[in-house]
Amino acid sequence: MVVSPGPSTVNKYGARESKEALAELKTKLEFALSRLNDQDTQRTGIEEIREFLQTLYPDWFPMVITCIGEAGANLKPLGRCESVKLLGLLAELHGDAVIPLLQRMLQVVLTRLQDADLHLREACAETVFQLTRSLVVDADGSPVFATLLKPLFAALTEHNKWVQIGAASCICAVIQGSPPSVLSENLQRLSSRLVQHLSLPLAMARPQLLSAWIHVMQAVSLAEFDDLLPSLMPCLELCLNSTADWQTRKQAVEVLQALGDQVDLGHSLKMAPNDPSLRPTPLQKKLSAMMDSLKEDKVRAVREAAKDVLVRWCITAKASPPASASVSAGGERAERPLRSSSPCAAQVSEREQREGARASLTPGPRSTSPGPASWDRDQAARLSEGAGSTGSGGGRTRQVRAPMREREPPAIEEEFASDQARLKDVQNEKAARKVAIQKALNNADLSSTKKPRPKRERVSIFSQPANSSFFQSAQQPATSVPEPGEAVPAEDRLLSSGASVDAERAGWTLEG
Repeated sequence: MVVSPGPSTVNKYGARESKEALAELKTKLEFALSRLNDQDTQRTGIEEIREFLQTLYPDWFPMVITCIGEAGANLKPLGRCESVKLLGLLAELHGDAVIPLLQRMLQVVLTRLQDADLHLREACAETVFQLTRSLVVDADGSPVFATLLKPLFAALTEHNKWVQIGAASCICAVIQGSPPSVLSENLQRLSSRLVQHLSLPLAMARPQLLSAWIHVMQAVSLAEFDDLLPSLMPCLELCLNSTADWQTRKQAVEVLQALGDQVDLGHSLKMAPNDPSLRPTPLQKKLSAMMDSLKEDKVRAVREAAKDVLVRWCITAKASPPASASVSAGGERAERPLRSSSPCAAQVSEREQREGARASLTPGPRSTSPGPASWDRDQAARLSEGAGSTGSGGGRTRQVRAPMREREPPAIEEEFASDQARLKDVQNEKAARKVAIQKALNNADLSSTKKPRPKRERVSIFSQPANSSFFQSAQQPATSVPEPGEAVPAEDRLLSSGASVDAERAGWTLEG
C-alpha cells in the first residue's frame, strides 16, 4: 500500500537517492497497480497512484512509464484498461515535463493496441486524447502534434487489423483534442496522409479514417476544407465501391452527407450554387449520382443510409417519358398538331366521336352503387339523340345498340360464409396436428435413447427350499407328553434331555 505523501516522502522522492529507494518505489507502484484488477479496490488504487504521481520528481518518469508497460502482461483486462489511462493522468499532472518521454508513452499505447479487446482500444484512444489536450494547447504545439501522429500513421501499415483500427481511432482522438489553429496549420500534410492511407489496398481501418475527415471538416473553416475536395472525391468513390466491408460504404455515405449539407462547398469542383436557397445544389446532385448504386445494396443499413440522404436533399427518381406520344411516318415525333381546317383533322374528329360513343356504350366494371341501369338508359337516350341529329345532316342515321344489362354482383354473404368455413377447416387441421404431436411427445422417452431394463422381482430368502418350513415350525403347538410304550422322536428326546440337564444344574445351584 502506498502511503499518502508527507513532507518526508516528498523529500525522499525528490532527492534522487540510492538504487534501494528506486527499487522500493517500484515495488510500491507495482503493488498499487495490482489493485486495479479488482473492481472493489480499483478506486482506492487509482487514488493512491494519483497521490504518488503528484509528488513524483521528473527523474522518476522513465521508471513509472516502464513499470506501467511491464505490468500489462500481469493484469486482467480491466486492469490493463485502467493502467494505460495513467499515462494521460501523468501528462495532465506534469504537462510539458513529459514531452521528452512522449515516444515511450506512445510505444506503450501501441503495444496495448495489439490486443483484440474493444474496451482496451477505447481506453487507448482516451489516453491519446488526454495527451493531446494536455500537451497541444495552442499553435506552438504543432511539433507535439506531429510527434503524436507519426507513430500512429506508421502503425496503419502493419498487417494487423486490430492495430490498424486502434491506431485510426487514436488519430481521430488527436484530431478531436487539437485546437483549430493547429489543425489549420497542418491541414495539407494531414489530408495528404489520410488520402494516402485510404487508398492503400490493405487498409483495414477505412471507417475510422473516414470519420477523421468529418472531424477535420468540423474543426477548420469551409473555405480551407473546400480546397481538399479534389483529392478527397476519388477516395470516396473507392470507398463507395468497396465490396468487402459494408461499414466502409456506410461511413462513406455519412461523409457525403456531411459534405452535401454544407451549401458553401463546391467552389474547387466548379459546382458553386447560384442560389443557395435552391435544392438540390449542384454538389448534392453530383454526390447523389455517386450514391445511386447504393440504393440497391445487399446490406440494409447501407441502403437505408443512402435513401435517407437522398430524401434529405429532396432528390427523386427521374420521370420516364410518356409512351403514348405520336410518331410520324418517318419515325420522328410530331412537333405541332394538325390544323382543324384540313380534311385529316375532320376525319380524326369524326373517328374520336365514334370511339367515344362506343366506349360509353361498352359496359364498364361492375358497381354496387344503386340505380346503374337508369343511368345507362339516360346516357343511351342522349347518345341516340345526338347520333340522330348528326345523321340527319349526312342523310344516314346510325342505330344505337341498347346498353347491355349489368350483371348482378355475386352474393357477398355467400363468399364470406365460404371463407369463414375454409378458415375454420384450416384451424381445425392445425389443432389436430398439434394434438397429435403432443401425444407423440408424451409417449416418447426423451431423456434417454436406451430401452428401459425390466425390473427383477425380489425373492425372499425364506421362500427358498431350505427355509420354506421356518415359520411353520415356529407356529406348531407344543409337543404333548408321550404315553408309556409310545415311541419318542429323536428331536424331542434331545430337548427333554437338555431340559433335565438344566434342571439338575439349577438344583445344584440351589443346594450349593
